[in-house]
Amino acid sequence: MLDRLNPVLVKEVRQALRGRIFRLSLALTLVAASLATTVLVLAQPPEEAVERGVEYATTIYACLAVALMAIVPFSAFQSMGAEWEESTFDLLVLSDLPPRRIVIGKWLSSFVLALLFLSAFLPFFTFAFLLRGVDLLALAAVVVGTLLVSGVLSASAIAISSSTPQRFVRLIIVVALAAGLLSLVPAAVGIFYQVLTNAGILADPDAQIVFAWLGVAGLLSVAMSIAIACARLAHAEENRSSGLRLIGSLGIVAGLLATAHFYGRWGQPMIVLGMAVMIFLSLFGAGAWLCVEPLPLGRRVRKQVPRFPGLGLAIAPWLPGGTRGMLYVLLHAGAIFLVLHQILGSAPSTPSSTLRVGLNAQQIELVLFVVVLYGTLYLGVPLLFFGRNLARMNVRRMALGSIAAFAALASLGPSIYGLVVDDEALQEGQHLGMPGFLLERIGDHPDGLDALTRLNLQWLAFAAGFVLLLHLPRWGAALLEVQRAANARRAR
Repeated sequence: MLDRLNPVLVKEVRQALRGRIFRLSLALTLVAASLATTVLVLAQPPEEAVERGVEYATTIYACLAVALMAIVPFSAFQSMGAEWEESTFDLLVLSDLPPRRIVIGKWLSSFVLALLFLSAFLPFFTFAFLLRGVDLLALAAVVVGTLLVSGVLSASAIAISSSTPQRFVRLIIVVALAAGLLSLVPAAVGIFYQVLTNAGILADPDAQIVFAWLGVAGLLSVAMSIAIACARLAHAEENRSSGLRLIGSLGIVAGLLATAHFYGRWGQPMIVLGMAVMIFLSLFGAGAWLCVEPLPLGRRVRKQVPRFPGLGLAIAPWLPGGTRGMLYVLLHAGAIFLVLHQILGSAPSTPSSTLRVGLNAQQIELVLFVVVLYGTLYLGVPLLFFGRNLARMNVRRMALGSIAAFAALASLGPSIYGLVVDDEALQEGQHLGMPGFLLERIGDHPDGLDALTRLNLQWLAFAAGFVLLLHLPRWGAALLEVQRAANARRAR
């Protein structure tokens, strides 16, 4: 039955159970937990051992955290990497299985391995609960949370593993991934100890709200990771981009809802600023990849465009293509700014005793406006020099590199010129190429902008508007392509 549901799941679980890595890692973690139990029972008097339930549970949890947060995600990374190393990737792509079933099967197999590790550690946690000082609800909540985090990390590892077949790059990724996963274990152990010693935090409404939104973020992260891996496995003529864009839109909506919720509950404008910066960084960072996609729609994608031209044009930003990717980024950036403007203009249900710290609402709106302008320039200016040549992978990589290079050049170029001409102001970064210069001036004037800051902001807005004006012909061509595809479908 399971083989019919997802044969990849069955294959991966069988290989893992028969492999040496799983058996060796399970044996090592269980030996470490058994040694901790032996030390507790034999090396201390019974009356003292009974009082050390929290310390014993923390030690056992450390062994489990290594398994769930390091070994299982790394195994998920290796399961996808094995397709490259064993030269079976092309066969997997050409099989009758759609990319979604392949990726989900590999992800579910890592989840099954995590459950096997957890079941092996349940007797140790039962013994810890029988000792004094261990709250069962707190213990169960943290262990289940760790299991969910393991699922998120495994999905991310699969997405990373599907990104490149080059051995040298994969070697670097392996080292970085192993170091990153192991660095998460001490933080998880610290959280576990704090929750066990302060079990009342789970009853705190504010903590429950934060945990709930973290769960939403985890689900969206899993969905995005699966979509990235599916896009990598899909055929070049298939729609690799719309799923990523749709999940990105859902993530932005969730981020804005969380921002409104937090601001309405705590009433701190700086919460809006912090959440907005994370949303904008995610949008422009991921949007850079969407902006360098090849412009023409694939043959299979053209057959999926809605028959009605109006509907096709409405969903054009979610269709593949670099120019439509830029439309996607700008559309979402504008929508985010408008929603945040409404959030800051609303009256939060804040207790009168709560003090507001940091920038005021007007300053935060200006800061967000500046972020949108700089993001537009950083993406728009380099992409003016890349057109239909984006069909080649090396050109797309050059386009991505040019975005980072332009941002660095705009920030450091005037400062280097200041060294040449001995201009102290330029040397200190007091120019429009340095975003911190304008943001600092906005922060220094809570009651209104001075004339120089207002002039700099106007020049920045003019530059961004001019760049957008230069992109208008490309946007028109991208929308016209969608309209033609819709008309062609209607003519059939």
